[in-house]
Amino acid sequence: MPAREVEEGDQPLTGPTALSLWDAALARAMNASDRAVMAERLLPALLADLG
Repeated sequence: MPAREVEEGDQPLTGPTALSLWDAALARAMNASDRAVMAERLLPALLADLG
């Protein structure tokens, strides 16, 4: 997925990050950037990425 699409779906991180069993580095990346990516906001791009 292009970074531009991720940036459009991100928001400030509030509270603790949830574990993501499908991507172990995701929580670390969100903590490091202090940003959260909400899958619900990116659903069209995620589905398109699946083909």
